[in-house]
Amino acid sequence: MAFILARARAAHKIFIDRITRKAARQKTQAATGLKKPRLVAQPGLF
Repeated sequence: MAFILARARAAHKIFIDRITRKAARQKTQAATGLKKPRLVAQPGLF
């Protein structure tokens, strides 16, 4: 049981990490104005 919980927590952390990193990248791109942040949902990301 603890093993399953630990794995779920790790996966959740990776998922949140990926989302925050993606959001930060889009924010910096929007700030620089060089590229428009892509808000297209990419299949396979979630």
